Amino acid sequence: MEQIREYTLIEDKKVKRIFNIMIFILFVSICAFGSFELLKIQIYNQHKDDLNFLHIVLKIIIILYMSIFIHELGHLVIARIYKYDLKFFCAGPFFILKDKGKLKFKIKITAFLFGGATGIDLQASVKSEEDFIKLKKEFKSFLLGGCIFNGLFAIIGTFLMLNNTTIDVGFIIVLINILSIIGCIFPLGDIEKIIILNKNSEHIFLFMQNDLSINYAVNDFYREKIVDFVNIRLMAGQYNYDVLTCMLSLIEYNIVHHKPQPEEFNRFLYWLIHNHETLKSQHKFLIRHKINSIITRIIDFRLLPEDLIEGKKVKVMRTIKEARNSAYIEFEEYRKNKNILESKRVFQEKSTYIKKKNTKISTKKHIIIDNVISIAIGLVLYIIIIFINPSINEVNSIIDILIFAVCFVIGDMIYKTIKKYIKRE
Repeated sequence: MEQIREYTLIEDKKVKRIFNIMIFILFVSICAFGSFELLKIQIYNQHKDDLNFLHIVLKIIIILYMSIFIHELGHLVIARIYKYDLKFFCAGPFFILKDKGKLKFKIKITAFLFGGATGIDLQASVKSEEDFIKLKKEFKSFLLGGCIFNGLFAIIGTFLMLNNTTIDVGFIIVLINILSIIGCIFPLGDIEKIIILNKNSEHIFLFMQNDLSINYAVNDFYREKIVDFVNIRLMAGQYNYDVLTCMLSLIEYNIVHHKPQPEEFNRFLYWLIHNHETLKSQHKFLIRHKINSIITRIIDFRLLPEDLIEGKKVKVMRTIKEARNSAYIEFEEYRKNKNILESKRVFQEKSTYIKKKNTKISTKKHIIIDNVISIAIGLVLYIIIIFINPSINEVNSIIDILIFAVCFVIGDMIYKTIKKYIKRE
């Protein structure tokens, strides 16, 4: 191996922290003002003598999910205008995905429970340089589609506020959709992504590599475009979050499809394995996590000579997963190729297999225990609500079931938060 090349982390300029703090303060202020105004509307305009907080909460939850659906629908409509195919559509617990030409509908609790995502099949549309240039122009419109539809929904809410019987519903629609638009300015939000793409169009590769993760079946031009992006940065002795993310997806893609890792990749991996102890104390959390994930692939799949990786141990935060993984797992090709990837993993000790079997058994037990505890916490919350608001007994059974379902979800979230905190301690 030739002399080790040195690489430098290039951190792209993002939206300034002070600006983010100002947006956060604006977000919290509108939440506080909106809550106060909604209470005034309920007291003075509609329910002077019979104020029912439970009904207010139910209206907020229903309108919240309607707003999430409208936001994601905005992305989908813009994608279809530009003739991009749907990969998956998620709003809260509702999933619609297109796998091998067939539409499937599922309901499941995932990381998108209080949000949503819309995935489009970019690799099916990007097969030439002309298509790629077109994508860079149109993808910003795709990202903006959700905010546009939230704005339209807020206008509908404004008209509902003109009627005294629907003033509260209209106000909640306006409030939630304004907050949704402001939320898109936060880090990882749609508007921030547009700002970043305007500053540096190379960020488009971060979205393109998702197709590698979903089904690995991408056309040659699409794959080579991502490889070229990574190679150009590495040849310049530079790397960043985008490069590491694309590289991780490409490494797995090459393993599954029996393709050799590019020479430039191997040089970077060689440098990474020699410097990972120093790097893990220098970088921010997300960069550190990506580096650890790549080093884990080096060790698990023996991507470098045995003498270089012998004795190397990396503490990888395996519990941290992309939210989109909960959508990817529904694709048959994704599951199939993940199994292929696991079968190629090299284990240093036979006891690892036994540990994995025992882990599967204990995991099933833990899932049952977790569900029982979550239901118990939800039941306690439900009893507290009945105690605080006895009028709940007068509502119909459908609303009663909805209230308990909300209590269960909140109970599950409380339990998981406590569990994570205990693990950290």
